[in-house]
Amino acid sequence: MIQNDDLNGRNPLLLQDVVLVPCNTPESEHWTLLAVLPKEKSVVVLDSMPSNHIKHTSLDAISKMCGLLKEIKSNVDLNQLWKLIVNKKGDVPEETNAYDCGVFTCLYARCLQGWLW
Repeated sequence: MIQNDDLNGRNPLLLQDVVLVPCNTPESEHWTLLAVLPKEKSVVVLDSMPSNHIKHTSLDAISKMCGLLKEIKSNVDLNQLWKLIVNKKGDVPEETNAYDCGVFTCLYARCLQGWLW
C-alpha cells in the first residue's frame, strides 16, 4: 500500500501535467499506456491493438488508478468531474503485428509529453 506521505511529497501527483503508467498483464504480455492528466481531469488508456469494446485489462488499469487518485485525495469525484477515455480502432496509430506494443507505448508517451509542452 502506498502511504499518503509518499504521495504528498515534493511533487504531489495531482499537481503534475501528466503521469504516465505503462501497463501490461502477465497473461498477455501486451503493453498499453495509462496517462493521467490531473489538470484536465482525464484518465486515458492508449492501446496499440484496440478493439471495438473496452478490454478488461484497460478497465483494471483505470480502476486501479481511480483507487489511487481517491487515496491521494478522498474528495476527488471521478464520476462527475473526470473523463475516462479508452481509444478505439482508428483513434491512434496501431501496430500491425503482435510484438511492437512496447514501442507504440513509448511513442504514445512521447507524443503526450510533446503535446503538453
